[in-house]
Amino acid sequence: VVITLPGSGVHAIGLVAIGECGEAVMAPGLLELDCSQRFLRGDHNGDGSVDISDAMSLLSALFANGTTSCEDAADSNDDGNIDVSDAVRTLQYLFAGSTIPAPIDTCGVDQTDDGLDCAQGSNCP
Repeated sequence: VVITLPGSGVHAIGLVAIGECGEAVMAPGLLELDCSQRFLRGDHNGDGSVDISDAMSLLSALFANGTTSCEDAADSNDDGNIDVSDAVRTLQYLFAGSTIPAPIDTCGVDQTDDGLDCAQGSNCP
């Protein structure tokens, strides 16, 4: 069974199943759907991995009029701001064993309500 839902939000659904003896069972429930853009935090250049080129790309965006297509990915420390501390956090993650808030190991959505957006995610489905 495939159900197409209209987009993000909480949707009420019900399931009716007919058994071999004809009885019907209804299982009501709520389904929460999040259509937010998926990304990898720290993957500023959108190539699907976090490496030194992401820190360089972010510094270019900050100081040499570069671009940021996914603000959430650029916000490496997830503080709701895009600044030099995000490039530093990426470098600390790569070379000093620091952590980066999720999503980092697999593509995901931002769980922080910070006003940042992701117009285009990295190589995430």
